[in-house]
Amino acid sequence: MKVAAWGKCSMSKISYSKQIVVLISVACLLYCEYVIFQINQSALGGDHTVYCRAADVARTGGNPYLTESLGTHLSWDYLPIYLDAFTLFCFSRLSSEVYYPIYFTLLLILSVVLWQPKEDWLFAVALASCAFFGFGWSLHSGNIAPLELLFLSIGIAFIKRNKWTWAAIFLGLLASIKLLPAVYLAIFLFAPPGKGSRVKATLFGILGFIIPIILSALIHPDLMIWYARQVLGMIPNQHAPIHEAGGWNNPSLPNMLAAIAGGNSSASSWLGIGLTIVLVTLGLIWAYRYILPRTPESERPQLIFMIGLLALSLALPRVQPYSFILFSPVLYWFLRRESSIIQAIVLIIAGIGGIAAYNACYTILDLPVLPFWLQYSQMILLLICIGVIFLSNKIRLSRKQGPYFN
Repeated sequence: MKVAAWGKCSMSKISYSKQIVVLISVACLLYCEYVIFQINQSALGGDHTVYCRAADVARTGGNPYLTESLGTHLSWDYLPIYLDAFTLFCFSRLSSEVYYPIYFTLLLILSVVLWQPKEDWLFAVALASCAFFGFGWSLHSGNIAPLELLFLSIGIAFIKRNKWTWAAIFLGLLASIKLLPAVYLAIFLFAPPGKGSRVKATLFGILGFIIPIILSALIHPDLMIWYARQVLGMIPNQHAPIHEAGGWNNPSLPNMLAAIAGGNSSASSWLGIGLTIVLVTLGLIWAYRYILPRTPESERPQLIFMIGLLALSLALPRVQPYSFILFSPVLYWFLRRESSIIQAIVLIIAGIGGIAAYNACYTILDLPVLPFWLQYSQMILLLICIGVIFLSNKIRLSRKQGPYFN
């Protein structure tokens, strides 16, 4: 009788909506695990192999920025100093081929811990693991996006503690990996409270960005020239990220709007960039007029940072499929105090919807040319999630209940 009474009491404390979130989180994780086990590691990418081969080649005095030195169709794209870090992890063939999913999973878990989830920890894990199948894409391609997620999560954790200088340093380190996220440092010109804090955080963010560059120049001066050539796409007959302006592996918002506008012409590309700027600007104006004034002053710096991070991420001209894993901590921040129903809706859209889109592309349809809705499925689902969150917030504002974000 006591056991039955305890069970009845425990379940009564959990609302039906929260039970729905738990069930959807479990379903999402199981579905994600099922699809991940179907991934053919040789079908796409192989970045993890490139990393370890580059570390081996550099250790023996070779040039990791040349594909002919690695024996792969991709070369090392990052600063030479990061080769030393990969030397620690690529100690065997098993390390690059078998162990890397374990490393990525540990990075994901550490990131979620830094989000400081409480009662909704299962929802946080499901969102990080499943949202837009970004983590699955990282496992598929072997890209180090989970490491970027960790740096971003550390930065957000420091922001929650109002330690803006440390947050800026880690975002600077994040930017030094793939360079394009350097635009995030501009947020520190507006988010921290007080002019002095803004200047200090911005300067330390720049410092975090240039320290790996300085260390690379001091320790590997011979490779820094090749790094610059690789980044600028100046090595003949070799792939470079700067050449990935379009295609299925760049489902950015500017590319999606350019495709809607009429194709892959230069005029369409510029139109896509222009439309992106207009849409992002309108979103920022709406947030500034309706959300920020209704947010407690102590919470405004965090809100400004998160909105700025989301806006700049949407405006980036190059967003890889695995890069969508970086949207998960931002979404969680906006959803952490939302109703369970909104959390469930977003998890269905971003999690189950994102996994299903990937599954349709690479394990069911196997299409040589992806239709529009599949090519840009991650961005479409992200925009729908943003719409759901802000529509919910607008309803609360209309009822004079205040935003959920505070």
